[in-house]
Amino acid sequence: MYIWVVLATFIAILYSFNLTTRSDMREIYVEPQAEAIVSKMLLQHRAAENYARDLGFNSYYPGEVNFDVLCQQNYLPYGLEGCDPSDISKISRRQEIHSRIYCLDKTSSGYSKSVTGCPGSPSCCSQENAYNYVVTYACVPPKWRNIKTGKPNNDLLNALKNVVGVGVNIGYADFEEKTFLRVYDEATMGTVQDKYTMRLVGREIEWIGIPEYVVNDTTGGKTSFNRMCVESLEDEDGKVVDPKVCSYCMVYITPI
Repeated sequence: MYIWVVLATFIAILYSFNLTTRSDMREIYVEPQAEAIVSKMLLQHRAAENYARDLGFNSYYPGEVNFDVLCQQNYLPYGLEGCDPSDISKISRRQEIHSRIYCLDKTSSGYSKSVTGCPGSPSCCSQENAYNYVVTYACVPPKWRNIKTGKPNNDLLNALKNVVGVGVNIGYADFEEKTFLRVYDEATMGTVQDKYTMRLVGREIEWIGIPEYVVNDTTGGKTSFNRMCVESLEDEDGKVVDPKVCSYCMVYITPI
């Protein structure tokens, strides 16, 4: 009897190799894993936005919005990985996602300059020529990149659509140059020619450039946008001594 059970099991295993894979396997198994990564980034970005808006542009300053602060002040949901507001000693999440506030000069081409006067009171971010952003970025894990091209694959792009929706400033950062003419002051009809070197690639219908100041920002060393997402570190002879941290970055940008 035992031999027949073993034989039947063996035959069933052999037969299973001839079964076709479910056509919806990616939707029910693969994409939800990518959605979990996107959701974690979305939660932190929205928390950083709310934190900045509650402070107001007279009080917030350019720089990193610390995960510990977002957790302690209950901007992040209780129980999120690494966040326990009731016990500060348990806030120990590894900083894999970074959110920064940028206060940029809207009269500069491609938003390539920061406003001046920080620190100070009120904040430099309250100046009339300031256009302020929250930018959140993180590495795209190798699992969600195409084996041949290295670029983020459709599973990640579908996860962006499912979690965040269409028409918002989220995607992955990629190089592409483009120039636009932008009106920055309707009262005086002041215009500036925006020149961009990077853009967001995702579910957006229109071309969305990443502000040039953000692209070139090295504040924070290896955790800066430039080091994580854009440039490798070179020595005086131009030789790469430390490659950039990410092959590609997920990026979420919103004005505040």
